[in-house]
Amino acid sequence: MKRKALTFGESNVSIITAFAGSIAGATIIAGLVMIANAFNGGSFAESTDFAYITLALTQLLMFGGAFFYLAVLRKVNVFNLFRMGFGKLSLVKVLLLFAIAVGAILLFAPLAELFVGALMKLGYQPIIEEAESFTWGGLVIAIAAMCILPAFNEEILFRGILMNGARRKGAYFAIVYTAFIFMIFHGNPQQTVHQFFLGLIFGYLAVTTGSIIFGVILHFFNNLIAVLFGYISFDGITSDGLIIMYAVWVVAGAVILFFALRAFKRLNDREKFGDTETKPNGIKDSVVYIKKLLFDKSFRLTEKEAFNNKYDAQNEFGGEIDPDVIFAAGTGEEKKYPTSAKVAIIGGILMWLLTCIMGFLGALS
Repeated sequence: MKRKALTFGESNVSIITAFAGSIAGATIIAGLVMIANAFNGGSFAESTDFAYITLALTQLLMFGGAFFYLAVLRKVNVFNLFRMGFGKLSLVKVLLLFAIAVGAILLFAPLAELFVGALMKLGYQPIIEEAESFTWGGLVIAIAAMCILPAFNEEILFRGILMNGARRKGAYFAIVYTAFIFMIFHGNPQQTVHQFFLGLIFGYLAVTTGSIIFGVILHFFNNLIAVLFGYISFDGITSDGLIIMYAVWVVAGAVILFFALRAFKRLNDREKFGDTETKPNGIKDSVVYIKKLLFDKSFRLTEKEAFNNKYDAQNEFGGEIDPDVIFAAGTGEEKKYPTSAKVAIIGGILMWLLTCIMGFLGALS
């Protein structure tokens, strides 16, 4: 049996098994650390190369967990669940995705720092990473382990597999839900704000284009910029200088992100629907539009319904299957949150809280 769609329950179980795979990976890594410590006094276990190997192994076992559940237990052809969509690529779209990545980093990174700073006022101690010394070999390894592998693996897992089932609840819901799960399963406060807003963009690209390749490329660009920033030290900047720098970043990021997303939407709508109209059109209209979305419930519900109708009608993740809800408290797909979704949400929140508690206890420093 080769299915092209999952139930919402199945997609959540897939994510749960993916992170069970990552836990298995962490166990294996702990064993490797003990072996490394025994043979060389722990020097390799403390090296950057070991950290990259750890990340790569964890990523592979995450996908392995989901693949085992779907391919072996549920007899699903995993790669039929989503469209990679290489044929939809163009140089203009890639350049726009790079601009979106730059805008997102500039806008969301200061907000993430503000969030962590608020926790630090309460006693949280984040992991402080020093700028790495640059080597071409280290850069190549970092790009492979932190940019290429996570871009493909996490987009397949979240926007390919999890969104496949979440789409059955509507396109709008799928975007927000997958962004939330994506955020909490990163498992630490330092990645909370940035990952959620970035997850919304990843989901929007997947839903509106019917392909995950755009999210993969954007994910790669985002992680690449983060890796390059890792070689830059901000230690010499005063607190006032940081405030000014972040203020400039936020304004510049908002402008870049707005125009890049609008240009991408226009191009995508023209290709998909022959529609060149973009709503909202212009900065002033955008401000009014966002204000109505935030404060006008009836307008928000109308826009949500219109968005669902537009993109669910073009649902390229679809296909009819029996509505069995895995791990559900009852039968039928009408249940909005099957038990597997609750397990995914609660499990991710508990993992996030554990990291947060460790930070308050000083165990991360």
